[in-house]
Amino acid sequence: ITSGNGTYDSSEADTSSAAGLKADGSIYIEAGELSLISSGTGGKGISADTDINILGGDIKVVTSGTQYKYSSSLTSSPKGVKADGNINISGGKLTVSVTGRSEGSEGIESKATLTISGGETIIESYDDAVNASTAIDITGGRLYAYASNNDGIDANGTLTMSGGLVIGVGSTAPESGVDIDRSNSFRINGGTMIAMGGSLQSTPSTSSTQCSVVYGGITAAQGKTIAVLDSDSNILLAFDFPRSINGASMLFSSPNITKGSSYSVVTGGTVSDYTDYWQGWYADGSWSGGSTLTTFTASSIVTS
Repeated sequence: ITSGNGTYDSSEADTSSAAGLKADGSIYIEAGELSLISSGTGGKGISADTDINILGGDIKVVTSGTQYKYSSSLTSSPKGVKADGNINISGGKLTVSVTGRSEGSEGIESKATLTISGGETIIESYDDAVNASTAIDITGGRLYAYASNNDGIDANGTLTMSGGLVIGVGSTAPESGVDIDRSNSFRINGGTMIAMGGSLQSTPSTSSTQCSVVYGGITAAQGKTIAVLDSDSNILLAFDFPRSINGASMLFSSPNITKGSSYSVVTGGTVSDYTDYWQGWYADGSWSGGSTLTTFTASSIVTS
């Protein structure tokens, strides 16, 4: 537990802030339980000058402080997990809550590449839930990224997904569930992605190998379920809205959506007999009730 506020380090000519777990080099977490709480300005849960590697364990991070500002160019923002190098998550469970209402109050920030290949990562933050300067590479695991005032997932370089489950939730327009600076380098080649927000700033590249669906203008009511059904009314994807947004935009991608097939988007019904439920996402199940919002044919890799 840390409660100290950020400060200016004259020897380093830079700001410094308290962290629950800090290393001048790299951090490896393989097992055990960690509970990290930081309430001071600029406070962080886990901070490393190089890489952070999470291979296992049960890690809970809570920060509630706001940004520390020494000058207009020298600031320290609260973060759940921050690395000046890469962040690699391959196992375990990581739960992050960043509640301080200030610029830069982010859940996970990598100044290089964020790689997720396994584990369960649940993030709720004020600013971006996930931010990476160079790239985000997702090959497995589960990621839930919810931002109350910005983008769910923000990649300043590229994002490639080939497996796993990703749910990105952004706030009202102009924020989005997934924001990739270079859309031609946003590729979905596998796994399941659900992204929603007030706008859709990025769509997958047509060089992706898996079909995606972009759907705008949804009146999303928190707790209501939206689903994509095939021509036999089987559920391909079902999801409970985590927040209410008028005119929301959504992105769906699933291995179950195949080019040339027709589908319907329905809402207001219920899902029964599902085999798994995680952060609003249903696995399998049967749909009943509700109404049809639209129908579409997946005529290309990205169907709007």
